Amino acid sequence: MTTDSTAIAPFTVTIPEADLEDLRARLTRTRYPEPAPGDDWTYGTPTSYLRDMVARWQDFDWREQEARMNAVPNFTTENFSRVSGMETTNYPSQLHADLIVPLLGDDMLDEMAAWLGGVPR
Repeated sequence: MTTDSTAIAPFTVTIPEADLEDLRARLTRTRYPEPAPGDDWTYGTPTSYLRDMVARWQDFDWREQEARMNAVPNFTTENFSRVSGMETTNYPSQLHADLIVPLLGDDMLDEMAAWLGGVPR
Protein backbone atom coordinates (compact mmCIF):
# COMPACT_ATOMS: atom_id res chain seq x y z
CA MET A 1 0.00 0.00 0.00
CA THR A 2 1.38 3.38 -0.97
CA THR A 3 0.81 6.50 1.07
CA ASP A 4 1.57 10.14 0.47
CA SER A 5 1.85 10.86 4.18
CA THR A 6 5.00 12.72 5.11
CA ALA A 7 3.95 13.40 8.71
CA ILE A 8 6.83 12.98 11.12
CA ALA A 9 6.07 12.22 14.75
CA PRO A 10 8.44 11.88 17.70
CA PHE A 11 8.31 8.69 19.71
CA THR A 12 9.95 7.16 22.75
CA VAL A 13 11.07 3.54 22.87
CA THR A 14 9.04 1.95 25.66
CA ILE A 15 9.12 -1.80 26.17
CA PRO A 16 6.19 -2.92 28.31
CA GLU A 17 7.29 -4.64 31.53
CA ALA A 18 4.78 -7.43 30.86
CA ASP A 19 6.60 -8.23 27.60
CA LEU A 20 9.94 -8.38 29.41
CA GLU A 21 8.48 -10.62 32.10
CA ASP A 22 7.08 -12.90 29.40
CA LEU A 23 10.47 -13.05 27.67
CA ARG A 24 12.25 -13.83 30.95
CA ALA A 25 9.76 -16.62 31.68
CA ARG A 26 10.22 -18.12 28.20
CA LEU A 27 14.00 -17.99 28.50
CA THR A 28 13.80 -19.70 31.90
CA ARG A 29 11.74 -22.49 30.34
CA THR A 30 14.21 -23.10 27.49
CA ARG A 31 14.65 -26.81 26.88
CA TYR A 32 18.02 -27.78 25.47
CA PRO A 33 18.68 -30.82 23.32
CA GLU A 34 21.48 -33.23 23.98
CA PRO A 35 24.60 -31.93 22.21
CA ALA A 36 25.34 -33.49 18.84
CA PRO A 37 28.68 -35.26 18.49
CA GLY A 38 31.40 -32.64 18.81
CA ASP A 39 28.84 -29.94 19.76
CA ASP A 40 29.95 -27.80 16.81
CA TRP A 41 28.15 -26.22 13.84
CA THR A 42 28.17 -29.42 11.75
CA TYR A 43 24.62 -30.36 12.75
CA GLY A 44 23.21 -26.92 13.49
CA THR A 45 23.51 -24.61 16.46
CA PRO A 46 25.78 -26.10 19.14
CA THR A 47 24.00 -26.63 22.44
CA SER A 48 26.83 -24.86 24.26
CA TYR A 49 26.36 -21.79 22.04
CA LEU A 50 22.59 -21.86 22.59
CA ARG A 51 23.05 -22.03 26.37
CA ASP A 52 25.41 -19.05 26.23
CA MET A 53 22.97 -17.01 24.13
CA VAL A 54 20.06 -17.74 26.45
CA ALA A 55 22.20 -16.73 29.45
CA ARG A 56 23.14 -13.47 27.70
CA TRP A 57 19.49 -12.66 26.99
CA GLN A 58 18.58 -13.44 30.60
CA ASP A 59 21.22 -10.94 31.77
CA PHE A 60 20.43 -8.33 29.11
CA ASP A 61 19.51 -4.94 30.59
CA TRP A 62 16.56 -3.82 28.50
CA ARG A 63 16.07 -0.62 30.46
CA GLU A 64 19.67 0.41 29.85
CA GLN A 65 19.23 -0.14 26.11
CA GLU A 66 15.92 1.69 26.17
CA ALA A 67 17.67 4.67 27.79
CA ARG A 68 20.46 4.58 25.18
CA MET A 69 17.93 4.58 22.34
CA ASN A 70 15.95 7.39 23.94
CA ALA A 71 19.08 9.50 24.51
CA VAL A 72 18.71 10.68 20.92
CA PRO A 73 15.54 11.94 19.27
CA ASN A 74 13.45 9.22 17.59
CA PHE A 75 10.81 9.79 14.95
CA THR A 76 8.34 7.77 12.95
CA THR A 77 6.97 8.37 9.51
CA GLU A 78 5.36 6.26 6.84
CA ASN A 79 8.05 4.76 4.64
CA PHE A 80 9.71 8.08 3.88
CA SER A 81 12.92 9.85 4.72
CA ARG A 82 14.54 13.02 3.48
CA VAL A 83 18.25 13.76 3.72
CA SER A 84 19.53 16.99 2.17
CA GLY A 85 16.41 17.22 0.03
CA MET A 86 16.70 13.69 -1.36
CA GLU A 87 13.85 11.28 -0.75
CA THR A 88 14.65 7.64 -0.04
CA THR A 89 12.28 4.73 0.34
CA ASN A 90 13.32 1.20 1.30
CA TYR A 91 16.72 1.38 -0.36
CA PRO A 92 19.11 -1.47 0.40
CA SER A 93 21.67 -0.79 3.09
CA GLN A 94 24.59 -0.50 0.66
CA LEU A 95 22.76 2.18 -1.30
CA HIS A 96 22.22 4.10 1.92
CA ALA A 97 25.90 3.72 2.74
CA ASP A 98 26.95 4.90 -0.71
CA LEU A 99 24.46 7.73 -1.18
CA ILE A 100 23.03 8.87 2.14
CA VAL A 101 25.94 8.62 4.57
CA PRO A 102 28.17 11.01 2.58
CA LEU A 103 25.39 13.62 2.77
CA LEU A 104 25.31 13.55 6.57
CA GLY A 105 28.56 15.42 7.06
CA ASP A 106 31.46 14.85 9.43
CA ASP A 107 29.75 16.33 12.50
CA MET A 108 26.76 13.99 12.21
CA LEU A 109 28.96 10.99 11.49
CA ASP A 110 31.18 11.76 14.49
CA GLU A 111 28.11 12.12 16.70
CA MET A 112 26.71 8.81 15.45
CA ALA A 113 30.07 7.09 15.99
CA ALA A 114 30.30 8.43 19.54
CA TRP A 115 26.77 7.28 20.29
CA LEU A 116 27.60 3.81 18.93
CA GLY A 117 30.58 3.58 21.25
CA GLY A 118 33.31 5.18 19.17
CA VAL A 119 32.97 3.07 16.02
CA PRO A 120 35.59 4.49 13.64
CA ARG A 121 34.52 5.66 10.20
